[in-house]
Amino acid sequence: MNNVIDTTRPAELNRDSITHLVTQFYNDVRADPLLGPTFEAVLGNRWASHLPRMVAFWSTVMLGSRSFSGNVFVKHMAVPGVTALHFERWLQLWALHTTTMFDGAQARHLQKVASDIARNLYRGYFGNAAGFDVIAPEMRHGGR
Repeated sequence: MNNVIDTTRPAELNRDSITHLVTQFYNDVRADPLLGPTFEAVLGNRWASHLPRMVAFWSTVMLGSRSFSGNVFVKHMAVPGVTALHFERWLQLWALHTTTMFDGAQARHLQKVASDIARNLYRGYFGNAAGFDVIAPEMRHGGR
């Protein structure tokens, strides 16, 4: 990973901390050998416009800001080549960043929400969530 995360004090969950989380997290996603190529193939040179949309999404989900509109499911279903390993790695990185930035309860809440969203996307890709139940616990342990 490329980024150093300040661990001197847990962040308060607000728009600024979500912006920091999303920015740092997706910097690592882009650098990841599995996730990076998939995201780059879809976003290419549109990262600068897409990151604020992801901040708006997570602000809407976590803070109720209603700053995001769009159909996340449909957009993700159009991404080719996604495997169960992509879900596992994404959840591992999310767990790492949320655990590092936020206190235990906030981190767990962010992880639960991400896991629930990922489960729905997983069902969309693979027709059921049977394999997801193996992947999701990895998030709680920061991976293997």
